[in-house]
Amino acid sequence: MDSVGNIFCGKQQGRIAGQVLAWAAAGLGAEAADEMALLAGALDAAAAHVAQRAGARAATEQALQMEATATGSLRQLGHPQRL
Repeated sequence: MDSVGNIFCGKQQGRIAGQVLAWAAAGLGAEAADEMALLAGALDAAAAHVAQRAGARAATEQALQMEATATGSLRQLGHPQRL
């Protein structure tokens, strides 16, 4: 099991909530533990979705930056001082 320090420092991102809930459920009855496990799964799925969206946004921003760089290069080629 991961140390508490590693989990709360974010070294195991996406599993923080699940680990905390698992520790809390360890002291509870089976029914409560099942509910905590369902909640942990939902939180992990939400964290994965957020990470996926962040990755897609970063890729879009990179593509826009590359397009802006290419457009700027074309403008420089057509600049009157370069002709």
